[in-house]
Amino acid sequence: QRQMCIRDSTDSMKKTLTLLVSALLLSATGLNAQTTLRANLPGWAIAIGNLGVETALARHFTLAAEGYYSPFWNVKNFRMRGYMLTPEIRYYFCEKFNKHYLGLHGNYANYDRLQPSKLQNIRQGHAWALGLSYGHQWIFNHHWYFDLFIGAGWWRFDNDVYCKHEPDYKIREHVKENKFGITRGGASFAYRF
Repeated sequence: QRQMCIRDSTDSMKKTLTLLVSALLLSATGLNAQTTLRANLPGWAIAIGNLGVETALARHFTLAAEGYYSPFWNVKNFRMRGYMLTPEIRYYFCEKFNKHYLGLHGNYANYDRLQPSKLQNIRQGHAWALGLSYGHQWIFNHHWYFDLFIGAGWWRFDNDVYCKHEPDYKIREHVKENKFGITRGGASFAYRF
């Protein structure tokens, strides 16, 4: 039953990711020179696929969205699989897609992970976050940009904790936690249409 639950969760992740990528690509092609398509390099370095889009709303404001997906259970001791969606509204001090900006973002994540301190326990659940971010974009030419950013805020975790070695993966406990911490960060290359 636990394996079926994991399989259903994985299928749901794939469908959600497909919808997100489709929506991002449609918005990118429809807005031409006002849209950038981006990839967060640290995520790809640890085998977490990701794709983002940022589109202009006004002279100083943009709307960005990113999707992250990890189908792997263990890559370089990163023992987690799942997906995360991150929408963000950005205010640029100079002009859109250029130099310093502040952002207001939210996160939604669905995941299975091994607890670092207790590798026999699996946590399966959801997390939500709301935070503020600071970033800076550098323009290389008309099409290529580099974006460096970090954000912090409030996380809400809702998990079921299972014992990896018990038969039928019995639930040990249901844990709800609120934490303050890093909500996003990265270094992205972006291509402007």
